[in-house]
Amino acid sequence: MTEEADKTEELCGVRLNQKALPGFVALESAALAVPTNKIWGAVSAIEPAGAEVLARDKQTGVPILTRHKSGKGEVYFSAVSADPAAAVFFADIIRQAAPCPIALRNSTGIAIRETVRNGNLLGITLWGQGAGLLQVDTRAIGLDAPALEVRDAIIGRVLSAKISADQLRQGLPVENVYADQLSLVVIGPPADTAAFTGILPGAESFKNLGQQAIRLIENPEVPIDIPPGDGARVGVYYNGLGAAPIIAALKARGCRVFSLPRLDANAFKQADIVIIPQMRGKNFALFNQALDELRAYVDQGGSVLLTHDAVGYRGHRPAFPEIGQGLLNPVSTEIYDKVSVAA
Repeated sequence: MTEEADKTEELCGVRLNQKALPGFVALESAALAVPTNKIWGAVSAIEPAGAEVLARDKQTGVPILTRHKSGKGEVYFSAVSADPAAAVFFADIIRQAAPCPIALRNSTGIAIRETVRNGNLLGITLWGQGAGLLQVDTRAIGLDAPALEVRDAIIGRVLSAKISADQLRQGLPVENVYADQLSLVVIGPPADTAAFTGILPGAESFKNLGQQAIRLIENPEVPIDIPPGDGARVGVYYNGLGAAPIIAALKARGCRVFSLPRLDANAFKQADIVIIPQMRGKNFALFNQALDELRAYVDQGGSVLLTHDAVGYRGHRPAFPEIGQGLLNPVSTEIYDKVSVAA
């Protein structure tokens, strides 16, 4: 074990005296944006020892935030604990401590996902629904030109045909109208951005995108191997509980049985009889998305055997609710009710 030493004064330029009880603090500062409302936090009583005071308690004048030169860098010390109400306060501290050349201010829902620089072009992806002010210091990232153009490369829309580096640093309004919209903002000289004419006709392409059903594709590369011979073709869905024993038992009795690697209309039509055991694990979506096709298969003369929960229970939607579906075991329900009453 080595002896511990308090380096707070050396690194932060302050001396810690004591920690007060939590309470509300009203901040004032000429250097930073501080919350207009009081914030809640536990405040440590500090005494500057070479550090610059950036913010104080408005009522008592007690130092709340200091900045101290240490080597080639700076150390900020906050005497108040972090609180969601002080988000703007701490965000401004971070911006001063580590200026970011690309930032999105006043966002109502959108966010920067990724940025990339390639030659004379800068690409910024914006995801989500909402608006914001996109601020870019092009000189800081080495992208300097008398006039720049800003485009949304996804839909080819020009956001600003001619904008200066100073104007971009002040900010350009951006907006994603739809919930699942993705924008790729491209910034650069007009001669370079002209190639980005869009891959979609417009922002309307994203309308209701998140509400569209996504079809899961299972084993598209696996062929369906139907045994030769006479007799009904019996397809057993491979990913169900007990599928292997069912296939083995039917083979032992001379049936023309084979494995179905997926549940879709094309797979169903390969068989005269389709057997779907209860889904293995929680792959209910694979079963549920095929129900319309399964019903159509039966309407066209096919036969279906569903086992256990596949009748429409615990995650499995009922394929033929007019015939039957899974329900809670009445005996278990009765016992549960009696136990509840007795308790």
